[in-house]
Amino acid sequence: MSTQVSIVREQLFYLKRRFRPNQRLAGGLLDSSPWIDVVLLVILFMITQTATLKKPGLRVDLPIVRAASGARYDAQVLTVPREGTYFFADENIPWPALPERLRQAALNHPGGELIIEADGSVSHAAMSSIYNLAVEAGWSHVVVATRIEASMGRR
Repeated sequence: MSTQVSIVREQLFYLKRRFRPNQRLAGGLLDSSPWIDVVLLVILFMITQTATLKKPGLRVDLPIVRAASGARYDAQVLTVPREGTYFFADENIPWPALPERLRQAALNHPGGELIIEADGSVSHAAMSSIYNLAVEAGWSHVVVATRIEASMGRR
């Protein structure tokens, strides 16, 4: 009986696995895969959150229109929240300095587009003078920003 036990024992130990740390399958690649997952998740999070971040600025109530044409994404923006206050390139610009700043920007962006974002309370006379100022500064494409009426999307 003892010989049978020793034979069975030898057969069982023959099947026993031996751990050899220098003979791993991937040799370190498995250790880096969780880090790669973390990096990809962080990149995905950053991509999705950058679209929702808001740029600090002023609230401008644009006039509502029924039909509007689009403007280029890389256009320069002149914001007029009320008469006498002008923001260009995120800086408050006084009226006497505005023509020179618009002229410099037109030279730096040849063939570029200028978007005038003016509040609905800004008078037509003020808008006309701003538009003329932009054209005289060298802007060939000047667009007045508006909002499209909400009911236009639903028919």
